[in-house]
Amino acid sequence: MGIKRIQMIFRITGLRDFSVCGFQRFNAAVSAALRLSTPQ
Repeated sequence: MGIKRIQMIFRITGLRDFSVCGFQRFNAAVSAALRLSTPQ
């Protein structure tokens, strides 16, 4: 997983820190992005 993709996810989620709430939101965004980028 490239840094640019992670930065893109940060931008999409508006995530600015790794608080517990923010981390859960980040995990949800990552799994959603992986689901979108994986061919069905």
